[in-house]
Amino acid sequence: MAPVRSTVSNGVRGASFRLSSGIECVGTVTLHGAAGDVGTGWNVGFLQAQWIETNWRAYRGLTQADGSVFVQRARPPARPRQACFDCLVAGAPFYGTGASPATLVPATGGPALSLVVPLPASPAFPSTISAIHADVPGDFAAFSLRNGRTGKTVFLSEVQLEFHFCTSFVVREPGGRLHFLQNLYWNVHWQNRFTFPNAAASPTIAAVAAGTAANVGHVIAGPINDGRFTTVLTTPQTTNCNNIAGTAEQRPNLVEAQGWPLFDVTR
Repeated sequence: MAPVRSTVSNGVRGASFRLSSGIECVGTVTLHGAAGDVGTGWNVGFLQAQWIETNWRAYRGLTQADGSVFVQRARPPARPRQACFDCLVAGAPFYGTGASPATLVPATGGPALSLVVPLPASPAFPSTISAIHADVPGDFAAFSLRNGRTGKTVFLSEVQLEFHFCTSFVVREPGGRLHFLQNLYWNVHWQNRFTFPNAAASPTIAAVAAGTAANVGHVIAGPINDGRFTTVLTTPQTTNCNNIAGTAEQRPNLVEAQGWPLFDVTR
């Protein structure tokens, strides 16, 4: 896990939460068929669902008279639901659809692999196909904002981010039927506290050890049966995680307070 670092984005000073390196998966499948079988419409690649998000940040003024602000992006109405289809193009099932570039060289070396692999119209069987998946989740929090109740500037005090994913290696038939071959649970957590000695200074940043981690589970073979997100992966979706997160960023649940109350981070 890379440390939180100060950055500048569109002229706004803030904290950037990034991994030193993301997750990478390579899946390989061998398809068997008879002479004359048509491969048109068959695809091999990865699906990904995000099924948990924690995303809040608290701000405090330099004095209690300046007040405080709580910004919640992971609870209704800002985020109407937890589970979402994590893809680049809403309605397109494979994670790599719309990605640029559409191929990646594995970190372990070797030739570049495609994110989504369509079968040729007339495949030669047995046909062995490999696809690659890569993701580097992260977020950004501005160092300061204005408290509308007090009219004062308040500064970032604490941030907690949790993103939980399930990534599945699948074969998709022309009619849309999915064959789940392998599945992987993984997550990233950040929790950091910020101390500003004055309005012009850069903050001291301290990671909360129990809230900062990156975890990858074991590979699970076969279909998945997890009611928290299986419907997301197996039925057409009109939106995706990026759209849901973008809406939550633009219209978060916002509490502006006088003084320094303890905010309920579950709401």
